[in-house]
Amino acid sequence: MSILLDNYREEIRVGRNREILPGRRAYRLDRMEDPKAKGRDLRKDAGLDGLSCCDYLRMGNNRAILIEETDLTKTMSGIEAGLDRVRGDEDARRKFIRDTVRERVVREHALKVCGSLLLMCRTGVALEDARCVVWIVAGGDSAATAALRRMDPENKLMDALLAALSGDTGRQSSLQGGLRSAKLVDQVELITVPELRRKLPGAAD
Repeated sequence: MSILLDNYREEIRVGRNREILPGRRAYRLDRMEDPKAKGRDLRKDAGLDGLSCCDYLRMGNNRAILIEETDLTKTMSGIEAGLDRVRGDEDARRKFIRDTVRERVVREHALKVCGSLLLMCRTGVALEDARCVVWIVAGGDSAATAALRRMDPENKLMDALLAALSGDTGRQSSLQGGLRSAKLVDQVELITVPELRRKLPGAAD
């Protein structure tokens, strides 16, 4: 299948207001947001329409970087609301909800990484000796950060994400389920939008 990836390259957009990060360009793996692209979608053109995948792929410095921009607190709060009818001892109930939220968030991101790797194979992206890295960009303001800390006070979510995506058996727990020992990528980082800006060159490339 012959697909020219440069046709799917655009400036990275983040946040609820879809702020453009000037000069920070990457290949868009799902539906493009640049108006000039008129909704072009790499998944559809590769015969994988509707595939769950990360937002962007950026190549360079012997790395393939998958970038997934997500509002973790919104996702976690939505799942929590759906579990609100769980009954029982309050401490046990809270623990059950937290564990369920973490498990679903981990599985959702693992599926997106798997989908991204499949899409890369379908479109002929050769990793060779390059390292595959995932940056999960957690958007949100101070209220969102507070909500995240309420749901994940012991920071177990990051451990679960690292374990599921990088196959770190030393950090794995029952949250990984069928994903146990699966090494999908070499490195996982949970970062903020300001950190994303610092990590990427600002000049057009």
